[in-house]
Parts: sequence; structure tokens; C-alpha cells
Amino acid sequence: MCSSDLDMGRMLFALQAAAVPTPAGTRQTGIDPLRARMMLGLLLTAEQVGANASLFTGGLPPGTPVAEKNGWRKQEQHGAAIAYTRRGPVIMVVLTQRAGGADLADARAIGAEVARAAVGG
Repeated sequence: MCSSDLDMGRMLFALQAAAVPTPAGTRQTGIDPLRARMMLGLLLTAEQVGANASLFTGGLPPGTPVAEKNGWRKQEQHGAAIAYTRRGPVIMVVLTQRAGGADLADARAIGAEVARAAVGG
């Protein structure tokens, strides 16, 4: 996994901490709780279709709110998300690569496995 994908997971962690708020989250991001919640709200309501289809929802209980940021390059499909589960927020990050070109179906299958493992499903 490349550092930018880990950075996305860290960014989501910090954004969640600022939204709660925690002193460390507010200090680290410089974002007030209202703005942090607005940013998470945008991610929660982003349309997850086509190439931006969620990599994780296939492994989560139906209706689980997910704040997700996806990206892709010719040979990569990646995503980072916060799933708001009954146990609390769970952060997940996945990166798939294929020499002949990224495959969204494969990336979604791997993302679903990661989500199942992360939420204990």
C-alpha cells in the first residue's frame, strides 16, 4: 500500500476526531467541529456510482452509513472510508493494482472482504 492511501486513512481519522470533537483532533486539523461534520456529511452523501462505486459497502450490513473517498489510476483502484457501525466508526483503506489495468469488480470484492473483517461480519 502506498503512503498516500495510508494518509487518506489518517486524514479520515483526524477528521472524525475533529468532528466529535477531541482536543487532539481539533489541534491536528485546525478544523472546528461544525466544519469537520460538514466535510464528513459531504463524503456520506457523495454519489457512489460508476467508477466511484463504493469499494466497501458489499461487506457491510445494509444501510451502514459510509463516508468514503475513492480514487483510481490506470492500474490502481483505491478507497478509504469510515463506516459508522453499531460499535462505532471503523476506518478502512484498500488499494488494488493490476498490471493490465485496474478492475473495479475485483477492487469491490477485495474491499468487501476488508469491510467484513473490519466490522466482524
